Amino acid sequence: MLWMTLDGQGPLYLQVYRAIRKAILEGTCAPGAGLPSTRALANENGKEYCMRFNTSWLWIALVCWAVGGVAVAQDCYPVSIPAPFDRYTDVELIRQLYPNVDPATRLLGRGVVDEAGQARGGGLSAARLWKGEGESKLLAMVETYTPEDGQRPTYGAATYGLDLALFAIADGKLTLVAKLYNAADHSGHGAVDFDLAPYRVKPDLMALGLRSNYMHMGFTASTLTLFIRSGVTFRRIFQRNMAESTEDVTGDTLEDQLSPEQMRQIYRDTDRLGLRKKAVLQVVPGKGEYHQFKIVEQQAERQKNGTLRKGTVVEMWSWAPAAQAYMKQ
Repeated sequence: MLWMTLDGQGPLYLQVYRAIRKAILEGTCAPGAGLPSTRALANENGKEYCMRFNTSWLWIALVCWAVGGVAVAQDCYPVSIPAPFDRYTDVELIRQLYPNVDPATRLLGRGVVDEAGQARGGGLSAARLWKGEGESKLLAMVETYTPEDGQRPTYGAATYGLDLALFAIADGKLTLVAKLYNAADHSGHGAVDFDLAPYRVKPDLMALGLRSNYMHMGFTASTLTLFIRSGVTFRRIFQRNMAESTEDVTGDTLEDQLSPEQMRQIYRDTDRLGLRKKAVLQVVPGKGEYHQFKIVEQQAERQKNGTLRKGTVVEMWSWAPAAQAYMKQ
């Protein structure tokens, strides 16, 4: 059990952060040591912590952030390949995109280099079943990176590419149906996962989504990118920031008006005023062949005088034939 002494300064979640960081740096919390669950911390420290870090992935992100590392490290999440594709290994999947991948070093093969000519490595970062084309297929993401000292870099400023692949099993053999190299990227402060909500762009065509989540020093953001399959590749058709929050920077929950004294107390350590945006995408019937996207975004923003400005923004996005993508009207 890790015992933490909180310093009593500022928001509770920052006190927990500082206590964990101190324990890691001083060696009190050694590699492999157990950490308290979010539920245990909530029971000990009250609802504020529970509201801010009430999921396991955010807890892992906080720990990695505490030592200045990657927000969600690949080693934290070994990828489970769903049936019936679980008969294949991650290396067999990667080899469909990179035939010369080395299972020992994870280098992707001769000629796969970064802009500086350094060899690139890679690993399977996500795998999900997808029924967007009727029968079940496997969607996979391969994360690529430039190794440092032979290892995947795990610090905030590191950058990673993401390749998108779709697999099927035909006549008992693994088949690569479609691929898109460099479909997305993320920094060491972020992570990307599939969003397989039913984004039906027209009656016979389903889009697939990628959610890019970012967290650094308490600032969080989420971006949604949609793709459709086009033959043996994918085409990006939509991208928008769907969430943004500074609540964990300021400790301002953005629920009530604040007095001048409350403003001085909450914002004594930062000049960044509280902001929260959260958007939802709705697919609605369109006038043409393609459906429309309706974006409804709830906003809350703290003003310098302590007042709270709230509002709702509604956007309509339509299919633009010339761009072969969705554009805001």
